Formats: sequence, structure tokens, C-alpha cells
Amino acid sequence: MPKPAKTEGNTRFKVSRRFVPGTRADASPGQTLDIVALGFDAGELFGVDLASRAFVRVETDVRAHQRGLGGEPGEDVRASRQRVGDVYRLVVKEPEPVDVGRPEAIWSEVEPSRVGTVTRRSLRRLCAQVKFGEHPGALVLGSRARSRSYADLHASEPSMMLIALRPKNCRLLAESPERTILTFVWGGLKQSLLVHEPRTCAIERAHRGHVLQNEELRRALGFKIRFALIGYARVKDRYVEKVVISLIGN
Repeated sequence: MPKPAKTEGNTRFKVSRRFVPGTRADASPGQTLDIVALGFDAGELFGVDLASRAFVRVETDVRAHQRGLGGEPGEDVRASRQRVGDVYRLVVKEPEPVDVGRPEAIWSEVEPSRVGTVTRRSLRRLCAQVKFGEHPGALVLGSRARSRSYADLHASEPSMMLIALRPKNCRLLAESPERTILTFVWGGLKQSLLVHEPRTCAIERAHRGHVLQNEELRRALGFKIRFALIGYARVKDRYVEKVVISLIGN
């Protein structure tokens, strides 16, 4: 486990430049993990295991969900972007049956506790280390469609990915009070996905359906979009929808 730079609670965790790509998180029961948060959604913490750089989805306590650790899509709770970069410590418990819609899922014996954070510079380094590579025709989570049949998923496929975005290619629009859509270009393909991040949804609703892009989008968010964390939402009617869990800036 990486050594913290300060005392627990206000610890500044360091992100080493050295890591082995493809390493899995040690999710054996009783193992303690430090997870760098990249987003929160519907009772789940989405992040990266600091030791292995593996993506993980952590089931959180329902009471934490009600307090704002997670939220329903677009719910106006404490913004997940404000917690991106925080480090949560957990003790792994016996795994539940494998969910092919969330193969990175792990379960904690107790509610994950916030023990510190990484610096903005370290967060940028971490994102650069774990982002998915872009190439012409690259697909977000393996398809062009916004959703996939649960029956077509396989546990060897990821259910979440971090991608680098060019701010000039991003647009934000509220199709309705319940649906905010991020349109972007990745892999040379224009793609539009539902946004679940509460703060972003609230910002777009405040602009009453006006398309936000370029400098206007930067001013509204307070940062230039550099990365997007995308994952499968929970299965519904035998399908999983690809959604934007969080937007990460500079």
C-alpha cells in the first residue's frame, strides 16, 4: 500500500510514476484497499485502486447513499466532482456472485471511510496512467449503442472506462428535466451519452435547455473537460445503459 505523506484524515497520498498496467486489485477478503475516487453514482463509488491502478466499483452503505455518497441520476446532492481525488479506505469482504454488468465490483465489510486525497497534479497523472487508449474507430465500452443487452455482456469485459476528451468537441444539453446528454468525439466518432453526475445535470437545467459548449461550457462547469468516466448503469429491463459518471477537468 502506498505510504501517505501526512497523518490519516488529511493525508496527501502520492501517485507513483511506476506501475504495472493490467494488474488486478487484491480483492481477497480482509485485504485493505485505498481507492482514489473518480465518481459516485446510485450507491456506488467508482475509482482506482491506488496500489494496482485497477478500476473498481465499490458497493457503499445505503445510509451513505442517502447522505450523498451516491445519488439517483441527476439528483441535486453534493457534487461528485468535488470529491474526485479523495481517497477512501475499505476492507474487502467475501464477494457476491459475479455480476457481468459490473465485473470490477467489490464489497466492503464496513462503509468506506475518507482518509485523505491526492493533489490535483497527482490526479492528472493518475488519469493519464489509467485512461483507455484512443484510436480511429475506438468504441466506448465496446459498442456504438447507448445501451447493451445484459445477456451479451461478459465478465472479461470492462463496465467502466476513463477517456480523454478535447474540450472543443464537447456539448452539454438537457433533453428534458430528467435527461442531460453529453455529446463528444472520441475515436473519430461522435457519441452522445446520458449524464448521471448531479452537479453537471443541475448546471445544464439552470440554463433551461440551452446547448453549452466551448467557453460557455467551461464557465458553467468552472473547468475545461479533460476526462470523462463512463460506466454501465445498473441493469434495467435486461439492458444496461452507458452513462457519464463524472467529468474531470484541469
